[in-house]
Amino acid sequence: MKKQFILLIMIAVVACKKETAPVVNPSANKLPVANAGADKEIVLPASSVILNGTGTDEDGTIISYNWAYVSGPAQYNIVSASTAQTEINNLVKGIYQFQLKVTDDKGAMATDLVTLKVTENTTTSPAGAPAGVVIASTRIVEGPFGGDKANGDAMIYNDNGKWNLFLSDFLSAGGPDLRVYLATDKSAGVFIDLGKLRSTSGNQTYAITGNPALSTYKYVIIWCKQFGVYFGGGELK
Repeated sequence: MKKQFILLIMIAVVACKKETAPVVNPSANKLPVANAGADKEIVLPASSVILNGTGTDEDGTIISYNWAYVSGPAQYNIVSASTAQTEINNLVKGIYQFQLKVTDDKGAMATDLVTLKVTENTTTSPAGAPAGVVIASTRIVEGPFGGDKANGDAMIYNDNGKWNLFLSDFLSAGGPDLRVYLATDKSAGVFIDLGKLRSTSGNQTYAITGNPALSTYKYVIIWCKQFGVYFGGGELK
């Protein structure tokens, strides 16, 4: 009897033992991805640039951005270091590197670098051009309608803080309501009207007012406003 009693106790203990469910480890946090944007180049006297950064996180969200100086000349200013997009100004000649760091909602971080090259203008002013610092120039070529519509040289220069467009060796066919535009493209969808074409030949200067972003308005265009005809133009470089 004694042996049977001990056996029953052992069976009871084994039957009452609770099984523990296996522990499944949660998946590891995936690292975010930082993108500091394309490398940029500007020409003095322009001394500022906009950096457009982004951050993505496959399994979460980006909660913070941080721009930081890495290398280059000591003179610079980061306007908004804690946003994805920031202006960098007060730049001087040289090659800069800036870093964008992004942090996700689980504390993981990623970084990316962007290079910014600041150069001096080496463009030679055409004969007869007024004194000033040239920042961009182009050759105006005739439009798609033939007939030697318009051609010549164009340049944008800065004279004592004032921006101007100078046309030299210029020649154009006549037309109604010819205008001089600075535009974002050849179609003149977005443009700055510098006024009526003053002459169909010879050198002429047009004031650029309002301090526009000249890096955006890359085209000089001679445009017939009345009929919406492109007489000629060129891309500023």
